[in-house]
Amino acid sequence: MGLYNIIESDTKCPKCGSDMGEWQSKELAIRDKYYIQNSLSYISLEPDMSGEIHNFCNECDATVDIKITKGKEGKPVWKKIKR
Repeated sequence: MGLYNIIESDTKCPKCGSDMGEWQSKELAIRDKYYIQNSLSYISLEPDMSGEIHNFCNECDATVDIKITKGKEGKPVWKKIKR
């Protein structure tokens, strides 16, 4: 796994409702052209950021993705991991 940034979010797992804590960023950018370096830093979403954040639910084994548009979290989408 490569480097990522840590995003704080209160979003719960959309499948089981569990608290998911810290999220990982993927390709966060400012104004869709200035990419934020992944450096294991804690960052807050700002109004001009876009990209995706991801997490894994330890309770139900779902992976959850959220699109970020203009600093706002979209609807969380989950999928089951095959083990």
